[in-house]
Amino acid sequence: MAVTEEGLDSQMSLLYYSRIRFIQNLSGLLSASPTTAHVISIFAGSVEDQIKTGEVPIGAPEAASYSVTEVRKRTCFMKTFIFESLAEQHEGKISFVHIYPGLVDGPTFLSEENPLWFRMLWRVLKPLASWFMTSAEVCGQVMVSLCTERYPAKGTLTGDKVALSSQKEMGGGAYAVGQRGDERKQVSWAKARRDDSAKKVWEHTMGVLQGAREDNAGG
Repeated sequence: MAVTEEGLDSQMSLLYYSRIRFIQNLSGLLSASPTTAHVISIFAGSVEDQIKTGEVPIGAPEAASYSVTEVRKRTCFMKTFIFESLAEQHEGKISFVHIYPGLVDGPTFLSEENPLWFRMLWRVLKPLASWFMTSAEVCGQVMVSLCTERYPAKGTLTGDKVALSSQKEMGGGAYAVGQRGDERKQVSWAKARRDDSAKKVWEHTMGVLQGAREDNAGG
């Protein structure tokens, strides 16, 4: 479990906190666009891991329960609600999409930075993996499609040609989608969603980012 200079879990920083800071820093320019601006975050948009009764997956996991799955759960949970809040704040201006791209066929698998055994194993496994892999070309086409009118900013477009938001609202401005840009047909995190979920995520995130800003200023 590695940490950043600010004391943040490195994976949570990479997958969540730094991305929200990046969006904040660019929101002024994005809002000034004469047409709808689009924010696309690539990780695990359509993935929802199981949440235990009473669990509130906000913040980095404890060391005792730390795992890739736990990091993914907390990242996806918080990103869903922070995107809904941002879509509300930037209504009519910015669309927010969190996408799970699936397994994408690219040069990384055969990179010399990988161990020789992995590269050899991948050559054997690739024909099997190709059944559910996405080509780089198709993945690129999907990413471009996320910048179309199918995923509008909140309050700009409605109708059967626009996507359902994570709150199951037509053209709601915040979308959690799969590797083909396919949105969920039900409310995201419905079983864990509470009236104050978005508020709690927002307050936590802004607190962490403010703390990191102060640490950097002091250093």
